[in-house]
Amino acid sequence: MEAFDPNVFFGYEVLGGWLGGIGGGLGGFFLGLFLCLQGMGDDGGYAALGCIITGGGIGYLAGTSLGATLGVSIVGGINGVEGNVLMSALGGLAGTGGGMLSVAALSGSDLGDNLNGTVFFLGLPLLSSVGATFGYNVDAKRAVQN
Repeated sequence: MEAFDPNVFFGYEVLGGWLGGIGGGLGGFFLGLFLCLQGMGDDGGYAALGCIITGGGIGYLAGTSLGATLGVSIVGGINGVEGNVLMSALGGLAGTGGGMLSVAALSGSDLGDNLNGTVFFLGLPLLSSVGATFGYNVDAKRAVQN
């Protein structure tokens, strides 16, 4: 029997986690924004703009990590990899934190003048996905096949 190396699917898992992170981030943003606006009641105006940053921002960050973890787990499961979902979630959170630090560092540099929201929208889920994939492959093995 041939040895099974779960790291063969690393690139596919990163891609699946990236797509999951984008979807989860968008869903989290709108859910956080909706919950914040509902909590405000009828109060609108400039106070409602704060919900974009607070509710939407927190929802985006949480959704990105969760979506990346789910995307990596789904792609890994499809390819017969039984990975570590807890470490994947921790890796996704670490990747999201690293992505935020990277965006913050780049925004203060000369390169940051040319950055726009696209880097944040696409780069943060990518780093979250890479972290989730590394975590998923900790002690990964072949799923039992019947």
